[in-house]
Amino acid sequence: MNYEYTTTYLTEENMNTELSTEEYEHICDTIIEPTLDKLRKGGQKEYAQDVKNVFANFQRVADDIDVTVDKAIWVYMRKHVDGIKSHIKGHKSQREPIGGRIGDLITYLKLLWAYEIKNEKVE
Repeated sequence: MNYEYTTTYLTEENMNTELSTEEYEHICDTIIEPTLDKLRKGGQKEYAQDVKNVFANFQRVADDIDVTVDKAIWVYMRKHVDGIKSHIKGHKSQREPIGGRIGDLITYLKLLWAYEIKNEKVE
């Protein structure tokens, strides 16, 4: 995934400074939300491989290791939490850009939330 903000939006002058509400809204509208939309759609095609069940990949993993779907989602999320934690602690040479890890974590959180909502409707 190409994160243009790493080279075009952030400069030496505006890094590590305050972020105005206007700047935050701009970042959300032009970078974060479009990126999350691409991740959601791309992940569905690549991992779930089933338009009838967005949890299909997690269901396969859950069945393989005899856990619930929400626990399988947690395992995927935890990988990204660990990568983000390493980044915050100063480890910069990761296999995936930090923006990708954060986007994936948000995607997994949204899937977990949808899973919990779906289960509330069934119960």
